[in-house]
Amino acid sequence: MLQLIEEKQNWNKQNYQKALQFAKSSKDNVQKTIFLKEALETLSEEMPVIALSNQNEVFSINPHLQGYYFDSANSVDFTRAYFV
Repeated sequence: MLQLIEEKQNWNKQNYQKALQFAKSSKDNVQKTIFLKEALETLSEEMPVIALSNQNEVFSINPHLQGYYFDSANSVDFTRAYFV
């Protein structure tokens, strides 16, 4: 995904480019996410961009369901889920 971002842009801002490079080279997913958020903040502040779509997800959770969790992409992992 980072390669696509780098290839498709004609806009250049030094701290944006640095954040993308740090995200690309980072092995730690938490650090990668921090750098990507930093790049997104710079992009949002400096470049006129209009979001063409927005994805929202709504979840209804049975109170008896335990052991599930949301990952960093907001996907639900039910591999260890169970009912009480």
